[in-house]
Amino acid sequence: MIDWFVETLRAYPPLAVFLALGIGFLIGPLKFAGFNLGNVTATLLAGVAIGQLGIELSGDLKTTLFLLFLFAVGYGVGPQFVRGLATDGPKQIAFSLSVLVLCLAVPYAAAVLTGMPLGYAAGMFAGSQTISAAIGVSSDQINNLGLPVEEAKTYVSQVPIAYAVTYIFGTIGSAIILAQIGPRLIGVNLPAACKEYEEQMGGGGASSEPGISSAYRGVALRGYRVDEGSSAIGQPVSQLLPEVRIFVERVRRGDKITDADGSTVLQAGDVVAVSGPHGSFCRDIENHRSVVLIAGGIGITPFLSVLRHLHHIEFSADVVLFWANNDWADYFALDEIQDLADPLSLWTVLVCLQPASQWPNPEPPRSSFAVRADLPSCWAAALSWRSRGRSSFQCISTPWPPAS
Repeated sequence: MIDWFVETLRAYPPLAVFLALGIGFLIGPLKFAGFNLGNVTATLLAGVAIGQLGIELSGDLKTTLFLLFLFAVGYGVGPQFVRGLATDGPKQIAFSLSVLVLCLAVPYAAAVLTGMPLGYAAGMFAGSQTISAAIGVSSDQINNLGLPVEEAKTYVSQVPIAYAVTYIFGTIGSAIILAQIGPRLIGVNLPAACKEYEEQMGGGGASSEPGISSAYRGVALRGYRVDEGSSAIGQPVSQLLPEVRIFVERVRRGDKITDADGSTVLQAGDVVAVSGPHGSFCRDIENHRSVVLIAGGIGITPFLSVLRHLHHIEFSADVVLFWANNDWADYFALDEIQDLADPLSLWTVLVCLQPASQWPNPEPPRSSFAVRADLPSCWAAALSWRSRGRSSFQCISTPWPPAS
């Protein structure tokens, strides 16, 4: 059975190629002690193992697969490379040249010092720098050296072996260079740049934990194109979906972008920015003489919209907000609440269940805030406000029990 399998692979070398791919993609994602090889490395190692069976691939097959690889790399990276030249191209070119020098100098020095054969040296160069294209280039150059056929064949067979063995170390080395040496060469403070980019893309201030960003978004928008024959053509935007609270914020007609209102009439080809649907979380809240809002965790999100609405209509009555969290870092919207405190006559009680000794700012920055760690007493205060005729609105995961 084994002999038949090996002879089949030798007779049909393309089967060996696909077998290596299958094994690589099968074991590549598997984790061992928290580490996985990845599809590329696993496929290379599978190819090395299968290659020990004495399978010969035709030159045409090697050339075809190599050209497909070059085409895929150029097709995927080419546009990004051209765009990069128009921005910070000189710095990137200087960094690339530095990497190229290191890629050639280090493997060459290692090969000379250890007396490594030509094929292994070329494979170490290709694998240590994860440059797959160098395999084909090295093989062609070895064949053009005018060496005896058997000697050239030995050198060519050594190239992929050294490549597969050194590929893992090349991946780790590249990561070290990119993280430690590269930023210094182009004059970038990498931790500070990453933090700034995280804040920019996270929609708010920096998180208390690296890599963790708030899912809170003040505004959610989507763009839609009005196609020919759409029922939205000729209608004012206020009549699009009267039973649903959605809003058309802007309309792009041709090259012109304009703000929309309820009387804006849509035409075919318009691109509209739509926000919503917006729920009516607290009906007629502005008709109450005073309001108590009770939020737990992310339950503050709808109340932020309520507070913005009350500020917009210049609500003059008292507003009290109770907001409970397990950890001080969960108070992601304090800045906005502070800005709304004075114009709204807003009093905020932060209920933080984390020990007070771990609070970064035990004393709130403004007198409109109070910080408590006693949940039952805060709940009793909320019930007391309601008993005096204040309207209470809750947004918590489970109802709080009555205070004793």
